[in-house]
Amino acid sequence: MKTARRITINFLSLSISELVAKILQVITFVFIARFFGSEEFGNFSFGLSFALLAFIFIDFGLSRLLIREVSRNRKIANKYASNSLAVKFFLSIISLVGTYAFFRLFDYPWDTQIITYIMVSSVILQAFNETFYSIFKAFERMHYESMIKVLRILMLLSLVLLFSLKGYNLVTIVLAFLISEFIILFVSIG
Repeated sequence: MKTARRITINFLSLSISELVAKILQVITFVFIARFFGSEEFGNFSFGLSFALLAFIFIDFGLSRLLIREVSRNRKIANKYASNSLAVKFFLSIISLVGTYAFFRLFDYPWDTQIITYIMVSSVILQAFNETFYSIFKAFERMHYESMIKVLRILMLLSLVLLFSLKGYNLVTIVLAFLISEFIILFVSIG
């Protein structure tokens, strides 16, 4: 009975948090699109798409490996987490250098470059956060991940709304992504 209850709680907490996070993420993106218009949203979308490609490279399947291996043997959690963070740090540097090289090869507007650099930096922090989420999953503590994900998107939406209503430009709005990931990194560590 205890196992069934644990599985149900983990499943429901992850499902509900994913649903809430996706709905709030759509609201955030729709707000950005409506507030800044199609040209600025195009710059934002380019930066986001580029960053998501960088995330795939930075994570490199390490989060799934961490879940699988640590759930088999919880004693290796510290070793695998520290190794995963070290590899992600190295891959993050390669991603930043690759982003820089890409913009040296192609002539993109300065604001598009800045937005992309900020978004890549944001997904670097998100990749580090994924390491902690993987540990939560491996130890079957999905409710921690669920709470953090909802907190992250609520913080992001709040910052985007606050910065927008204060009249800041898109580059400053994109900083909300970096700020929220930075704060969530400290929450995940704690």
